[in-house]
Amino acid sequence: MRKLIRAVIICTMTVSLMIVPLFTAYAASSVIYVKADKTEAEPGETIDFTVTMGPVSEMGTMQMVLDIPEGLTYVSKSGKLAANLKDKLGYDHADFTETSLMINGMASAADYSSDSDTVLCTFSCTVDDSFRGKAEVGLTKLEFYSCKTWVDHTGDYSVSEAVISVGNDDGQGASAGPGKSSDTGKSSGSSGSNGSQSRSGNDTSADQNGDNSEPAEDPAQAAETDDQASDDTKDAADSETLNDSTTDGAEEEHSSTSLWMIAAAAVLIIAAIIIVFVKRKKQ
Repeated sequence: MRKLIRAVIICTMTVSLMIVPLFTAYAASSVIYVKADKTEAEPGETIDFTVTMGPVSEMGTMQMVLDIPEGLTYVSKSGKLAANLKDKLGYDHADFTETSLMINGMASAADYSSDSDTVLCTFSCTVDDSFRGKAEVGLTKLEFYSCKTWVDHTGDYSVSEAVISVGNDDGQGASAGPGKSSDTGKSSGSSGSNGSQSRSGNDTSADQNGDNSEPAEDPAQAAETDDQASDDTKDAADSETLNDSTTDGAEEEHSSTSLWMIAAAAVLIIAAIIIVFVKRKKQ
């Protein structure tokens, strides 16, 4: 009886050691963080960014491109890989391409895995003088493969963008132009008589224009604008749905693989128990 119990325990431990790494590899997706040294800035300021990858496994190749929005300008030659990144990843090649703002690398011997964060690169951007609002800096054109199996793991990666607020959003609508004082601010400091005179002048000008003045907004044009906005919103929703479907598909594939492995482990355990019983019976 002791031999039977011992055999069952050994088989269970062996199967457990086979299953645990599988769940560890597919437990969660890897997040790539784009972090800024400040969340608020003014036109003309320089912002420093760091690209950091969270815990990762089976990363044999990598590719990503800096996604810099309008309102920010990449500082020439500021993009640099982290010190000794190629050696840390165990890659044959790792590079930051200045012209395309691409981070890429490739291994041939083994995939890179890490339970802690890995700093990939740093770069800088300046805020355009004419920009006001929010800018989201992220990554695009992601590609990740295993160099051992050449399985595409791109769906396991997601990006956390850096969000920068520039200027005063509340005053943007009233501004006559970027960086200029609004006429509203000037009118508030004028006397009541000057304000009345200004309104009278505006009314006289409107009467002189008469029928030559154009309507503020053409209803047909407004309807066309609304339709275009609706189409853009629909396209964005379709794109997001497609991305979610791709991620869900990858998760389902990993879940299916895990179930097959569990089933195989159960079969092995049962087979081991049967073999032990048969031997026991013969004795």
